[in-house]
Amino acid sequence: MHERPLPRGQAVVSVDLDLQDVFTLDVFNVLGRESKNKLFDKLRRLLQAHDVLVEAIGEKSLYDPIETDVQLATVFSQTAPLAVTALTLKNCTRRAVEELPQLGEWLFWDKVFAELAPGVRGNSIALNETEVLLPDAALFERLNQTRLLSARGSKSRMANYLGFRLLLLLSPFGTGADDKNVPASLAYALHRNYPTSLHDYQACLRFVNRFEPVVAMRRLHGDWKERLVKPDDLVQMVSFLKDELNVCLKTSSLFFTSSTNIVARILLEFLSGVSWQVLNPELMKHTWTLEHLTAAYEHLNVTDPASVIAFLQSAVQSKRDATSDLSAVQWKGGFLSTTANLARPYKVLEVPLPVFNLQKTLDDSVRHLQLARIGPRIYYAIYKALYFVSENLALDNMTWNPLRYFDTTSDCLWDQYSFASRRASNNSFPSPLYKGRTRDLDGLFNALALASTLDAYAFFVAAKRKQYRFKGSEDLDVAGLFFVEYAMNLCENLDPGFDAGRNRSKTPEAFLRHAWHQVNGPLMNLKEFSKAFSCPPGSFMNPSIKCPLIRKHH
Repeated sequence: MHERPLPRGQAVVSVDLDLQDVFTLDVFNVLGRESKNKLFDKLRRLLQAHDVLVEAIGEKSLYDPIETDVQLATVFSQTAPLAVTALTLKNCTRRAVEELPQLGEWLFWDKVFAELAPGVRGNSIALNETEVLLPDAALFERLNQTRLLSARGSKSRMANYLGFRLLLLLSPFGTGADDKNVPASLAYALHRNYPTSLHDYQACLRFVNRFEPVVAMRRLHGDWKERLVKPDDLVQMVSFLKDELNVCLKTSSLFFTSSTNIVARILLEFLSGVSWQVLNPELMKHTWTLEHLTAAYEHLNVTDPASVIAFLQSAVQSKRDATSDLSAVQWKGGFLSTTANLARPYKVLEVPLPVFNLQKTLDDSVRHLQLARIGPRIYYAIYKALYFVSENLALDNMTWNPLRYFDTTSDCLWDQYSFASRRASNNSFPSPLYKGRTRDLDGLFNALALASTLDAYAFFVAAKRKQYRFKGSEDLDVAGLFFVEYAMNLCENLDPGFDAGRNRSKTPEAFLRHAWHQVNGPLMNLKEFSKAFSCPPGSFMNPSIKCPLIRKHH
C-alpha cells in the first residue's frame, strides 16, 4: 500500500493490545465529535463495540490473562519495535477495513467499526473503505497463526481481551488531559475539585488495577527487583512493625486499664491470628497463588461493561456531590493501593507495594525513614479492626463497655480539633460542624497509629546505635526527621489551584481538610514533637491537655 498524509482534521487514536502501541486507527476520529453528553456518548459506543466482540462468539467467559499475554508477547517478539512506529506514525501502511484478515471466523472488523462510527452506519461501502494505519501489516496474520485462536475456548478469551483493550484505550482515559480529569484523575484524586492530570501509563495501570487486578500484578512482576533490590527487607520491616505493636499493646497500662483485662486479652488474641502479607509480585511464581487469583478473577467478571459504566458514573456523581474543595475522597483498594487493607473477617492484612516509598532506597542509612510512611498506614488498618472487633464484643455483652477507651479518646480529639479549628479561624465565622458532637473515627485511628509508629521507630533507631543527620538539616535529630518524613508522605495536592481555592475559602471548614488533621492533629498530642521543634507549653501545637494515646511502657 502507498503512503498518504492523514486527511486534515482527522484524529489519530492508538489502540493498545498489550500495553504497547500496536496499530493506529484514524477511523476512530468520530469519537471526538461534539454531543450533549460527550463522555457518555463516547462510552455508549465503546460499550456497544465491546458487546459486538463478546456476542460474536456467543459467550461471556473471561480470558486467562497470563496465557493471553504470553501468546501476544510471542507475536510481538517477532516484530520490529512497534511503539516507536505507532507513536511517530512513520513507516505505516494503509489498508482498508475490508482488506483486514478476520481473526478466525468470528471477529468481523466492519461490525466493530460500525458501532464506533455511527456516521457511516448503513453504508457498508464507505465503512469497508475506511482505512487503517498499520505499523506492521503482518500483525493479524501472525495472530491467526497463534495457538491462542485455535485452542478450545480461547476465542472467548481473545474477544474479551481485545474488547477490554478497545474499551480502555479508546475511553476518556486514553484521550486528552481534559477527558482524563473526568473521571480518571477525579477517581484517584485526594480532592475532587482539584484532580491532577494522569499520564497515560498511570491512568492505564490504575484502570487495569481496578478492573483487571491479575493483569496489574503480572505487569509489575518484572519491575519488582528493578525498583526494590531486596524485597525481603520489606517483609522484615512489616514483621518488625507487627512485633512492636504486640509489645506496645502488652506493655501499655492505658490499653489494659481502659479496656479491662478481659477485653485486652481478647483483642490481643485476635491480633495474633491476623496474617500480615506484603503483596509482592513474587507471589505470582507460585502456581497455587496464580490459580487462586485467576479463579477469583474469572468469577468476578470484572470486564462487564455494566461495571465499567458504574465506575464512571460514580466518579462523575462524586464530582457533582462535592460541595467544596474540602470534600476529600482518596482512592483505596487494589494491588496499587497506598494504604494497607484489613477487611472483614479481619484475617489477612494486605500491604500493597505502594504503601512503601518506592522512590526511597532501602539503604541502611535511610531505611528507618520508611517506618514513618508505612507505620501509620499499617497501624491505621489494625486499630480500625480492633475498634470494630470491640464493637462486636459490646453487642455480645452489655455488662462492660469494650469501646470505653476508644470513645474517650475520640471525644477528646473531637474537642481538641474543634477548638483548634475555631482558633485557626480567629472565631470570625460560625462553625456549623460543631453544633453536635460526632465521632471522628478517622482522626482516632490516625492518632493511635502515629503514636504506636513513633514507639516502633524509636526502638528501631536505638537498636542501630547511630545518630542520623541530613546534610543541610543538621539541627533535626532522629525524632525531628521522623516527623518531617511523616508529614511529607501526607502531601495533599501539588496543584497550585488547590491552595488558591483553599485561600479563597474563609470558612472554618477550610481548616478541617483531611491532611491538616492527619498531620497536625496527632502531632499535637505527642510530647516528642513539641520537644523536637521547641513548641512552648500551651501553644497551638503543644496544648496543655493532650489526648490519651496507647504508648509502649506507658
